[in-house]
Amino acid sequence: MSEAKKFEQKTIKIGENEYVLQKLPTRKALEIKQKWLDANGQIIELNLYDEVLEHIVVNPKKTVDDFDDISELQALGTEALNFQFGGKYTKNN
Repeated sequence: MSEAKKFEQKTIKIGENEYVLQKLPTRKALEIKQKWLDANGQIIELNLYDEVLEHIVVNPKKTVDDFDDISELQALGTEALNFQFGGKYTKNN
């Protein structure tokens, strides 16, 4: 795939904040998913949010440390993962 290809984007609102999400190419999405799974296939939550904020949430750029309210971070993560992987994201994905 060409690097010049524009990724699909979506703007969402979580609480009072708007975020722009980008959908990654399938290979890249699967590569980052590997980073948040442990050897038993269980989610490492901090790694998941780090990867989502780095690669899927493109505006505004934030890190986990920027969130005072974990529920906003969780809602943003769920929206981003549903957008990237399609369907309903659950903790078992």
